[in-house]
Amino acid sequence: MAGYEKYPLPSHAAHIWHAADQLWLGLPSPAEGARGHTTHFPVDEAALRNLLADTERCSLDERKAIASLLALVSTLKARSAEATQRQAPKRHKGVEGSMIGSLGAPTQAQLEALTKGLRVQRIEPLKKKEAPAELTLADLGL
Repeated sequence: MAGYEKYPLPSHAAHIWHAADQLWLGLPSPAEGARGHTTHFPVDEAALRNLLADTERCSLDERKAIASLLALVSTLKARSAEATQRQAPKRHKGVEGSMIGSLGAPTQAQLEALTKGLRVQRIEPLKKKEAPAELTLADLGL
């Protein structure tokens, strides 16, 4: 991977990609020369989007986590689509892969804007009605 020379990947790094509504995780072996393995997790984007919209069931922190997972999935899907099409964005002909700021290579600021845009519906708790003092017949006009 070009561009990582100044920041080498840690020894515990893994490979991740999206295919067929699954997040795939390639886990290299920590032992040199040994084979690693691959595992996958189902991702239901529609369910995640529904949870993201549900301000009553999910806290702001939960919604930020859901938005982050959706951003990861959409980034990986865009990268896959660009690789499959073997074409770069039209404004940069001849350059393979995702350009910085595109769906396949969003900037940190773009990702942070996703979670900053979330709003929590603020509902004031219902105040308990104070029990009325003992009523007298005079209070009732009798």
